[in-house]
Amino acid sequence: MGGLTTAQVAGLSATQVKTLNTDQLNALSTGDARALSATQLAALTTAQLSGLSTTVLTALSNTQLSSLSATQIQTLSTDQLNALSTSQIRGLSPALIAALTTAQISGLDTDNLSALSGPQATVLTTAQIQALTTSQLTALSTADIRELSASQLGALTTSQISALTTDDVSTLTATQVAGLSTAQVGALTTAQAAALTTTQVSGLSLAQVKALGTAQLDALATDRIVNLTPAQVTALTTAQLAGLSTGNLSALTGTQVALLNSTQIDALSTAQISALTTDDIREFTVSQVPMFTTDQIPGFSTDQIVAMSSDQANAFSGDQLGVFTSDQTNAWQTARTS
Repeated sequence: MGGLTTAQVAGLSATQVKTLNTDQLNALSTGDARALSATQLAALTTAQLSGLSTTVLTALSNTQLSSLSATQIQTLSTDQLNALSTSQIRGLSPALIAALTTAQISGLDTDNLSALSGPQATVLTTAQIQALTTSQLTALSTADIRELSASQLGALTTSQISALTTDDVSTLTATQVAGLSTAQVGALTTAQAAALTTTQVSGLSLAQVKALGTAQLDALATDRIVNLTPAQVTALTTAQLAGLSTGNLSALTGTQVALLNSTQIDALSTAQISALTTDDIREFTVSQVPMFTTDQIPGFSTDQIVAMSSDQANAFSGDQLGVFTSDQTNAWQTARTS
């Protein structure tokens, strides 16, 4: 800018500012840059801004940067944006954040992305959210993730969901969890599923529960399993029940067991039945006993049958009794007179 003083730079008209070439603009000192008014900055063309050095750009105050238009902010390269300090990024208005292109968003370094304030994070569009790389998502703090609205979290792709850390998943709010699509729930890794809290699990919708894969459901800790609501238990698919480990199946409470219908009971394998404790067996209702198929009867041990109440023992059907072994029959005779 030759021998112009800071005062003279500040006195340039918008028309004069537009005539400055890149070299002249980049020759501005820190003081000169900070002397530019909002009107002068608004006069800068996209060509001038895209050619602005990071030295001059980073010299601008938060107030100056926020005076840029959406069109102007979109001309900045990722290198220029990443040259800004976290304070400058945090100082950008929500409107400017919403104006950033997907290329700019995906190019932001993790420090600057993490620097976004709550109000800034809430204006990120679906396109911007989906532009985030898995590396960016992994680097975000749990506090950053919690700043996303339910609709924003719901905009994440299944690949992005799988990239969330277990800490991120365990700290999601009930509203955020409720906003997850069935595809997103199905994309959770077993480690992420295991990280779900009791409150989060009991808050899952029936559609979300059904979306859990067998490995995901079985990854839930027993204290999550026992807190499944009655509606969630009845929503479990036959594949999900068949995939439950004996530990998790045994963890079901009497109230939960009593809710299983004939189709769900039919899904249990003989190995699962055999692994049930005598206390577990006594949780089946009189109306459920006849639901076991003749193919499942071999799964009952004599100890399990003996432990049944007389009402349970007397509930076995003729077809079921017809496939009893002699040892099972003797156990049944004991049970029905107990």
